[in-house]
Amino acid sequence: MSLSGCDGCLEAIGYWVQVRSGDDEPKSEFCLFGGVPEWKHEVLEKIAEADPDEYLGNLYASDWIYDPTHQEPDREVRLLALGPLPTLSSQPL
Repeated sequence: MSLSGCDGCLEAIGYWVQVRSGDDEPKSEFCLFGGVPEWKHEVLEKIAEADPDEYLGNLYASDWIYDPTHQEPDREVRLLALGPLPTLSSQPL
């Protein structure tokens, strides 16, 4: 399934992006569908039996994508889809 295919799923409003650099723990960010996603054609595969914490409880994941920057030459990105939404604070801003 491509990321744009996930956009067509009724229950999906966005996707997770994980970024890691070297041995650092991945940082995770939730992105809403809309606009032009950078990785709309990246293939996400159904996750077989794996540690759900590793994939944040999502059903589909891409491989790690080499995406270097000047400050992080070994930066990699992974896309995760069809999983739980991030928790939102109910406190007023």
